[in-house]
Amino acid sequence: MTVLPTAAEYTARLTAIDWTEGGFTRTRSRHRLMAEHLRRTAWWARQLDCAEWPFPDLAACADPTVRADPALVTQIERLLALAPDPVLEAAVNGLHWYTLRDHAAVPLPDLADPYEPLLLFFERGGGFTLITGYIDIHSAYVERGDLHHHLTTDACVELDADILDALDRP
Repeated sequence: MTVLPTAAEYTARLTAIDWTEGGFTRTRSRHRLMAEHLRRTAWWARQLDCAEWPFPDLAACADPTVRADPALVTQIERLLALAPDPVLEAAVNGLHWYTLRDHAAVPLPDLADPYEPLLLFFERGGGFTLITGYIDIHSAYVERGDLHHHLTTDACVELDADILDALDRP
């Protein structure tokens, strides 16, 4: 069973990332991690009736009254000041999510953590860009599609460091 990070731990992990590194040697694993993030997010968005896509604020859909500590939000905003808006949006949404999980004020469905693959994605090489219809990870494209496009039951990748490293070997 995966132990979910607290909002503070999530922020600490984001701030430990070398956002200038680029992740060029980890494109394959990052591609799969983004696909897995979208798959998990689709299931959560469906359960929570979130309309926004591809990076919905799942925490706001579950309980709009629970928001992250503004100081942590500001810390992430400063960290990602030069990142594309969708990267910042996704990172802050993850912070709100782990804040919601910390408070456990609202019962949530038993689904896989939607932000764990995204956090691993970031840790393996930073951000991404959006282009028409796709999420661009160094010219490896993940189709944005809509929520229904990503409602698959099979995981896109196991969140295991050895498996992810193997994907990136030449």
